[in-house]
Amino acid sequence: MASKSPVRNPDERFVDAVKAGIEKLAADLNVPLSMGMGLTKAYFLEKGKVQAKVTAAEFEAAYGEIKAMHRSQTDEKKVEASDNGRLPLSEGGQAEWDRGRNSRWFKKFSIQDIRDRFVTKIKGSEEVTEADLDTLAGEKDAEKAVIAGLVNARDDGAKENCGSPAHSDAVAKEFQPVAKFRIEWFLTPEGNKSWRRRKHAQGNDDMEYGNVLVVDNQQVFYCDPCRQAAWDVIADAKAELAKRGPAMREAIAAEQDAAKKVTLQMELDELAELANTKLTLYTRAGADRKIGAIAKAASKNSALVDQLKAAGGRIGGSRYSGPRQSKMDRLNVRFAKRGN
Repeated sequence: MASKSPVRNPDERFVDAVKAGIEKLAADLNVPLSMGMGLTKAYFLEKGKVQAKVTAAEFEAAYGEIKAMHRSQTDEKKVEASDNGRLPLSEGGQAEWDRGRNSRWFKKFSIQDIRDRFVTKIKGSEEVTEADLDTLAGEKDAEKAVIAGLVNARDDGAKENCGSPAHSDAVAKEFQPVAKFRIEWFLTPEGNKSWRRRKHAQGNDDMEYGNVLVVDNQQVFYCDPCRQAAWDVIADAKAELAKRGPAMREAIAAEQDAAKKVTLQMELDELAELANTKLTLYTRAGADRKIGAIAKAASKNSALVDQLKAAGGRIGGSRYSGPRQSKMDRLNVRFAKRGN
């Protein structure tokens, strides 16, 4: 069953004019749009101003300070990564780490993992040795095994053909749909980090990732690689919109040829539509419930329309003087007069 996305408080949204400015800021700083949003939000929160109250003029006035704030944060990270700010690794540990992709620790853990695991040693300026990092690598491998066991794909039933456009009809990929559990970390009573399956807010069912899109009230199955590819396409579109959006809008505003302007606007609209696509994948049962809810809502709407049509043909009450018209007819006459 797919989880519901949290509803963002309307009071926490920037106005459209500020959003457009943040897109330009993100492009100038060469950072993702989400980081531009975060920088702007943090700046104005320090000033005691909520997002919805920030005007375009206030944002323009703060533009330089927000960029300076980002530079300051970036400089701090550079210092931290410089020779003066390097972790106190032993000679052998540093040599192995500097091998990069050829290191036996490549993709085993991050610098932040080292900081978290050996915080006491680092604060005491003690060396973190090769043996320490081998121990950390073993712990991370064990953690990944625990996570894999929790995520563990569960058989969902009969095989299906992947409906992703990545597969042509002639070579539709047959696969076994599965539902993979969502997980989260938590602290045990002893203060240790552990993992568990995430539960739904209502009930005790485990939350799952599904393989089914609901398209035009029909189930469309996606295999795991195509599911991930779909998410990647949307993520890439978001990044491209943040990077190219401001320049595309400037080009549209400057274009004198009407036909070219329309073409450029269509290109921008298509990119924005893709970037803002909400991709929800369900399990079979979740997709069935979704389709059922859509059908039920459509049935209610149809019944409401039928009632309104019937009400429009009824005769008005005796308290009205003049010709016996329906209430709908009298309302229509009033709207017509108001329009004139």
